[in-house]
This record gives sequence, C-alpha cells and structure tokens, in this order.
Amino acid sequence: MRLRGRSALGWSGAIPWILLLTLAHAGESTNREIAHGFALEEWRMQDYSAALKTLQEHLSEDPDDYDARILMGQVLLSQKQSRQAALIFREVALKLSAKDRGVALYHLADSFARMGQREEAKKTLLQASRDPRLKVAVQVALKRLKAGEPLPPLEMSVLARNESPTSEPPAPNEAAAKRGWASSLAVQAGYDSNVLLSSETALASASATEASSPMGTLSGALSYQGNTLRFDQAIAMSYFSQSSAKEFNSIQLTASQAWDPSPTDGGWSLRNDAVVMALNLSGYQYFLASTRVLPQWSWIQSKTSQTRVALPFAYQDVALAEGVDESNSRSGPIAGVDVEQLLGWGSWQFTFGANFERLFSEGANFVSNTGALRFSVVRPDLFWRTSLYLGLDWSSIAYVTSELNREDQNTGLSFALFRRFGKSFGTQVLMSYRNNASSVSDGNYQKMTTSFGVNYEF
Repeated sequence: MRLRGRSALGWSGAIPWILLLTLAHAGESTNREIAHGFALEEWRMQDYSAALKTLQEHLSEDPDDYDARILMGQVLLSQKQSRQAALIFREVALKLSAKDRGVALYHLADSFARMGQREEAKKTLLQASRDPRLKVAVQVALKRLKAGEPLPPLEMSVLARNESPTSEPPAPNEAAAKRGWASSLAVQAGYDSNVLLSSETALASASATEASSPMGTLSGALSYQGNTLRFDQAIAMSYFSQSSAKEFNSIQLTASQAWDPSPTDGGWSLRNDAVVMALNLSGYQYFLASTRVLPQWSWIQSKTSQTRVALPFAYQDVALAEGVDESNSRSGPIAGVDVEQLLGWGSWQFTFGANFERLFSEGANFVSNTGALRFSVVRPDLFWRTSLYLGLDWSSIAYVTSELNREDQNTGLSFALFRRFGKSFGTQVLMSYRNNASSVSDGNYQKMTTSFGVNYEF
C-alpha cells in the first residue's frame, strides 16, 4: 500500500505562501516604508522640494501616517521653516495618544528653540520627557538648550521604523502598522522538483515520490489591525499541470488572531493560528487540521535589539483516504519552547531563533523530538523598491519510539525578492531548497521550488 500525504510545511505551495504571509504581516506598512524611504533619500540628497512632494502625495492617500508628517516637519526644519514645522508637530502631538506623542513634542521643542522661544521649548521638552524612552534625550537637550539653536538630533523614533539621517538603527518592534482592514490577491507560477513528500506525513519509513511539475498558486488574504488585536484570514490553491502530479492539487485555509497589549513596549502577547488543508481537489485524498496557541514574552534590550520567548502548544489532526494503522498516525498534541533574537543594523534586520518541540502523536512511529535553529535577514528597499529576504534553517528530528529508530537532519534555504510598483502592485521571485538526510535510506530526499508571482494590495 502506497500512502500519500504531506504536512503543512511539506506541500509545494507552502514556502511561497508562508513568505507571502510574512510579507503581508511585516508589509502592512510597506506602502509607508516606500514613501518614507524615498523621502529620506531625497532629504539626504538635500532635495527638499522633492522630499516634500513625495510626502505630500503619500499623505493625500494616507493622511493618518503620522510618521510621514513628522518627517515632513523635519524636512521643513532643514529649510529653516521652523514656524511651519512647528504647526505640523503640534498637530501630530494633538492627534496621538499621550504615550505616543513624545517624538512629536521633542521636534516641536526643537522648532521653538530654533525660533528663539527658549521657554516654550523647555516647557515642551518637559512634556516630552513623560515618554520614558526619551528621558535621556530630553535631559541632554535641556542642558544644551539655547535660544536660536537646534536641539541635539533625536537618535530614536518611537513611531517610525525608518531612521532619520542622524538616527541609529530602529528597534525591530518600532513599526506602526496601519489600523483598519486590508486585503491582497496574489498569483504565482513556478516549478516544484518534488511535489509530494510522503516521507513527511504518511510513514516514517516511506520514500518521497519525487514527482516534479510546473505549478500555479492563487492566494488571497484579508486582515484587520486594531489597537491591540489583529486578525488574518487567507486562502491558497495550488495546481500542478503534470499528469503524475495533478492528484496533489490542494487548497489551504489559514486564520490567525493576535493580541498584543503593548506592541511598542514588549511584555506578554498571545497568538492563535489555525490551518486546514485538503489535498487533491478532484477527490478526497489527504486532510490536515491544526491549531496552535502561542503565548509569547518580548524583552526589548535597546532600540536595535529584542528577545522573544514563546511556549507554543498545538494540536493536529491528519487523515488519509487510504487510512493508516495506529502506529503511523500523526494526529496528536505538540508542545515546545521557542527563543528568538531580533537585531537591527542600519536598514538590515536579522533574526536568530532556536526551538524544541515534542510531538505526542497517537502513532508510535511519529512520536518525535525536534530541535531546530534558524536565521534570516531582511533588507527593505535594497534597490529600486526591491526588498530582499534570505533564510536558513536546520532541524534534527528523532522518532523516539519508532521501530526503525529513525533520525533525520533537515536543512532548508530560502531566497526572495519583492519589488514594489506604486502603492498597491508588487512582484515576487521566490526560491527554496530543502534536503533531508535520514538514517532510513528511503527517507532521504531533496526538494527545490522556484516561482514568480504578482500581488495587489487593496
């Protein structure tokens, strides 16, 4: 009997779709980052008129981007238009909450100082000092405060991910996501060298089918961002044109909810993910349903460093049309611990992670311990509105109660380029490679996928 099936990470469309979801999560503010990036570059080149035009056009479509308004005020300060800048900073400070207006107040005080209004500048600085992250900067500014002279450059932006020309790299958590509803649609086409990896799901001793095929993926996403809550829903359908691979056509539904009461201060947050996947749209073949709860603690060491510790717990239900004997069931709970370190260096964002998980499967052949390491680097706007993603992961899997005493070493590489055209349209080039070295010879496999896609954000 040849059992067919694959895990949520084993299906051929998963890597591109996961990357797309990552882009959607981190890229909620992509349009803002593009506008900020262009304006910052024009500011650095002292092309103030161009910078102001870029920001004005952006704000006409996104008037609630207070980071852009603050940046516009800073450009005006560079043009020695302190009074106009002060009006912008005052407006932003009035619209933001008390805990978020510190940066705007600091720049407002800078405007007052440049205009010679020393007492107004001092009073405004004292208001800005209520933001604990600005206390040191305010103390330095008060010591150096002189009428007619600018304040020391502010080295940290509480609001913006983009750094100013005088700032240090931003903290990984400093992005201010746009609140409200957002949606996107993506189409991808590519090639998968190993469509189905039955060694991942069906039997601990089964081999990969090595069925290769051109592929296409249609996906859509809908999300909502509130003050402390975020909801995401997504659907992805994959199609394989090769006759030997058509039976692996699949559909995947994903839903997640996240609660983060202090997105800029660290502390506790909670996330829940649910995945449902069916294999072979023309006839029931394989089904997977899983839900994962992820309580997480974030500790912000500095504006360029953040540590996250999570205790994931999940339950998965795997069903195959042919059925499986009790010893080969993958259904069951999963528990573990995950540690992640985020670092910023200029515009580069680095992530280092390690985790351990235990699958308490109903079948003895799949009870397993997994230890994993991962590394990724992201560079927004590397060139021509193109963002770069590189990822490397390694895991060691021991099937602790398997009769075969199976152990696997799994290594994966991922590469992606995302190119933006305007505010809504984008393209993606995605490549991934995975190698599994197993103590069971039939468990060895290699898998490579490449794809090109386009997406539109509504």
